[in-house]
Amino acid sequence: MSDPFDPNEEEFVLSADRALRPLAERLKKHGAAVVFTKLTSEPDRITAYVSMPADPREADECRQIIADWNAAGPPAG
Repeated sequence: MSDPFDPNEEEFVLSADRALRPLAERLKKHGAAVVFTKLTSEPDRITAYVSMPADPREADECRQIIADWNAAGPPAG
């Protein structure tokens, strides 16, 4: 974990089949901080710890952004 004392920290497995910077920037706009930690046993996945904002609405928005990111799949091209 990035900070064992952060009660708002949650662990996610993210799709890493495209650049992760846009995801981190979107989450930062809602007050979240992201620490990308390690690759998983699944191809194109990475573990991330996200320090969620204290505001429950903002935290829910961050969870939705992450869910949408994982559902989107790789970029067309």
